[in-house]
Amino acid sequence: MNKTLTLIVVAILFIIYVLRSPVPVQESRPESYNTGIKLKHLRTQYKISLDDLSRFSGLSKDYLKGVEKGKYILGEVEQTKLAEILGDDFASL
Repeated sequence: MNKTLTLIVVAILFIIYVLRSPVPVQESRPESYNTGIKLKHLRTQYKISLDDLSRFSGLSKDYLKGVEKGKYILGEVEQTKLAEILGDDFASL
């Protein structure tokens, strides 16, 4: 009886352990991340530094960095400013 009780306790503890273990979640990237990747790609393709893009667009360097990393979402006004600088390639985003 003692052996059976021990097996039951071990089984219960194992089940509790398994149920409490974190399950890896497949994170999907937000659209802002994809826009940021495309922005950085175009900026480097045209050999424009963040400083220059900031100066030309009137947007802060930190904001542009955040957009490239997907932390910030571009508003309509910001998209228009960047499209004027980067052309149709960016406007199609």
